[in-house]
Amino acid sequence: MNYVLFYGWQVGYRKFTSVQLFQDFFQLSMGDAYDRTHSLLSGETFSLPLDDTYSVDEVISQFRAIGALCRPINSPHGTAWE
Repeated sequence: MNYVLFYGWQVGYRKFTSVQLFQDFFQLSMGDAYDRTHSLLSGETFSLPLDDTYSVDEVISQFRAIGALCRPINSPHGTAWE
């Protein structure tokens, strides 16, 4: 299983799109996706598991396009692939 580490955001981060992407890629409820978006905006760092439905590169690309700072990791507490 792949994981994505979220560790920050850039000015112009698109919150509404972020909620949608968390729902789509990580199968989170709207409430959980909203909470993750606001956790990121509050400066929290967290990782989420990504099943094999989507490529990790696709997910990273989509989140970076909206201003999220994220990278793939090997495990919830693992090291970066990059």
